[in-house]
Amino acid sequence: MTHDPVSTWYDDFFTELPNTFWRAAVPPAATEAEIDFLVRTIGLQPGDSVLDVCCGSGRHVLELARRGYRVTGIDVSAEAIAYARRAAGDEGLAVDLRVGDMRGLPTDVQADLAICMGNAFGYLEHEGTQAFLADLAKIVRPGGALVLDYGFAAESMLPGVALEEEPMTIGGVEATS
Repeated sequence: MTHDPVSTWYDDFFTELPNTFWRAAVPPAATEAEIDFLVRTIGLQPGDSVLDVCCGSGRHVLELARRGYRVTGIDVSAEAIAYARRAAGDEGLAVDLRVGDMRGLPTDVQADLAICMGNAFGYLEHEGTQAFLADLAKIVRPGGALVLDYGFAAESMLPGVALEEEPMTIGGVEATS
């Protein structure tokens, strides 16, 4: 499989340093609130299966497993998956954690819910995103759900927009278009 280098920047990016940042960036209460929202909105029942694509260090995987869901987590970062496996083992949680890529989802997984949260949805070019969504459609059972969390929707939908404002400076960092 060949990959567009623009959409594969993340293949080697998520090592210990950025993963440690993301592990510290989101407080446990935020993760719990996100899972509360999913359970309430989707109507998940104990024992339902969930696929977490781009699961990182497993914050959603672990919280879902604590609540009795059958969870498979996939991430391109071997470091993040190793961290999640250790955390799951420390808590005695049974989870299926795999090093893998959103461009090649497993064919042996069926899920009541598939999630791609934490902004990873925007990593692929348009054609890659279409293929990713088609692959997810094959994994989610009829009547199931797909939840995507993407904080930079404007940047992906409006790539040609030029700002007319002066550059923005925050904390000594200047943002320009």
